[in-house]
Amino acid sequence: MRVQIRFGWIVAAAILGLSACGGAASAPSPAASSPSAASGAAAPVSSAAATGSATGSATAAKPSSAAAKPSAGAAVRLGASQNITSNAPIWLTKQAGLFEKNGLNVDLQSINATTAIKQLVAGQLEGTVAGAPESITARAAGSPIQIVAVLQTSCDMEMVVPNNITAVEQLKGKVVGVITKPSVNGICTVADLRKHGLEPDKDYKLIETGSASAYASLVAAMQAGNVAAGAIQPDLAHKLEASAPFHTLYDMGTEPGLLTAASSVTFADAFIKAHPDEVQKVVDTLLQGEAYYKQHKDEAEALLKSTYKMTDQTQIDETYARQVQLMAKDITPRAELFPDMVAALAQVQPEVKQLDLSTLLNPTFAKSAMDRGLTNF
Repeated sequence: MRVQIRFGWIVAAAILGLSACGGAASAPSPAASSPSAASGAAAPVSSAAATGSATGSATAAKPSSAAAKPSAGAAVRLGASQNITSNAPIWLTKQAGLFEKNGLNVDLQSINATTAIKQLVAGQLEGTVAGAPESITARAAGSPIQIVAVLQTSCDMEMVVPNNITAVEQLKGKVVGVITKPSVNGICTVADLRKHGLEPDKDYKLIETGSASAYASLVAAMQAGNVAAGAIQPDLAHKLEASAPFHTLYDMGTEPGLLTAASSVTFADAFIKAHPDEVQKVVDTLLQGEAYYKQHKDEAEALLKSTYKMTDQTQIDETYARQVQLMAKDITPRAELFPDMVAALAQVQPEVKQLDLSTLLNPTFAKSAMDRGLTNF
């Protein structure tokens, strides 16, 4: 059931922008590797929150600790970074015991996207929740994986600039920083500025600040004066603004027409084929967790304080409200969410140009969840 380890080396090279090594294994079609309605494999989870009512509501009742018993089902090692605030609903899902309540044996691990995709293709994880760039490069390099849902389609960042810059046009001739060019941060930055008529290396200089410390490296570059602008997740943007002469030029999360697969659920093909019920239950439970996050503000904000070390109540309230606002209602992985990513990634990995997205995008599980009203919360 494990993906052959040789793909891990392919993906490691692909993510570094090197040429892919070796041949690519042909992935099964999305329809062939997912549960069909006729087989009944995509059955709703047993929780009342996941079944949905005739009105389409999804009420997530708080489970008791006694009711949350480990499942004897297939183990699901799931990677999701605990350093990204947009993942807060995922960690509350685990904390509230919703995976166990729905009969899942999930080992949720905090891993950054680059490491997670390597572990996924090496068979050390069954699934990940992360930005889609890593999944695209892995699939283009031949790794048999599929994106089964997209939980967030907005860029959860704010364009932060020095106080003397008051319009996006003033970024011409300036240096704009990104964590890495192939990251969600880099792709959102370039795609957003392109919508404002600015092209990288023509109208502005684009530099990478490094992925080792993610947004912290970008913030440090701005504080040092090496970068004039950067797209930063809101909680860190507000901290920067409070301590230095910077301000938010605009919120990228509300930019019209700026859609991307910012938070994607990806599984190995082998696991999808062997355990379609577990894949469906994971998608269902993640949505149930979003409903729980929305309906249990006190618990959600307590997690923001404990896990993300937030202390300012205004910031906590803003972060909670923002995460609720950015939860996608249409979670199907679809081609319209990927053009900017494909264009950006093709510059560092030529194989991406030939990628058939239909081998990567599997909408079956997302559609099943949506048909049962699980995004109506």
